[in-house]
Amino acid sequence: MDLRSLAPAFTFALLACSPTPYDPTTVSSAHREPDGGPLAQRDGEASAEEETPPGSDGGAAPAGDGAPAPASSPGCSASPLKAGTQTRELTTKDGAKRNFDLYVPKSYTGKTATPIVFYFHPLGTNKYYHQNTGGPQKAEKEGFLAVFAQGLGASWNAGACCGPSNGAGGKAAVDDVGFVRAILAELQTLACVDGKRVYATGFSNGGFLSHKLACDAADLFAAVFPVGAVNGVPAESCKPSRPVPVFMMNGTTDLLVPYKGGFSFPGITQGKFISAEESFTGWATRDGCSDAAAVSLQQGKVTCKTHKQCKGGAEVTLCTVEGGGHCWFGELICFMGTNNSDLKAIDASWTFFKRFTL
Repeated sequence: MDLRSLAPAFTFALLACSPTPYDPTTVSSAHREPDGGPLAQRDGEASAEEETPPGSDGGAAPAGDGAPAPASSPGCSASPLKAGTQTRELTTKDGAKRNFDLYVPKSYTGKTATPIVFYFHPLGTNKYYHQNTGGPQKAEKEGFLAVFAQGLGASWNAGACCGPSNGAGGKAAVDDVGFVRAILAELQTLACVDGKRVYATGFSNGGFLSHKLACDAADLFAAVFPVGAVNGVPAESCKPSRPVPVFMMNGTTDLLVPYKGGFSFPGITQGKFISAEESFTGWATRDGCSDAAAVSLQQGKVTCKTHKQCKGGAEVTLCTVEGGGHCWFGELICFMGTNNSDLKAIDASWTFFKRFTL
């Protein structure tokens, strides 16, 4: 593929990544549960913009023992973080200086263990990508902490994708899993973190990293939601320590991460991408799913199928977007190809996440 044909996508990326901080004062106050926990809808009503999660009857219990997650992080005794976005820096074990943005909702008090969602940006973009596609607004509404990390060389090392961080361009491979672990370790000292409710999502290269974290950091992440991505970790190397709930969204006309697999490009990929179906069945095998995949949602051009009977209460879902391109689905402008809003990634991800704990 001639990368010059991707110029329109990169033009959009520049717009999507512009540093325009989200202002929480523009969001109206939302109802909170009496115990000060995560934001909820009044009178138990579901949000009009959230769909029932595939594979769920709307009242499924979280994976794991279902017990309340303890407010055990040291940060629960620290001074409460101020609401809004703050940039933090850290040095990883390999001596690299890295940074990330943390969004703290107005509802955060520092007294109640709070879930965290990591949003990972696509190749060639930066930490502002998901700050401009609804991440902070969702965190504000639902009451979770949101992390927007910056990949070195505007990329993440997620195995097959992408260079330069994955070593495809000849540079040393970056330990991005170690970086993410370092972020979480720091946050546990700064904030009142619910260690049983930490989640990862991302688009494109960021979605690949979500897959890799499920492989290599299942001890930290309760569930992952990769979009426009497949698992780039070789099957023999992806050995999660526990069954991981996984929800995938892939478009059938995605040219960068083809639904049927096969894409490769010198300096960017390590080998060819596997297909969305192979990624889906791979997770079903790892999670010990004993049932056949069944249609769990049919909504417009989106068809989701789910393995529900997996070990540890996990589920594995693949939502196929017919005619969908390389998109963070539901956003105003697609990165490349045809967008679709029948199931919005920003909403569906949290709907999925909040059902699972470690």
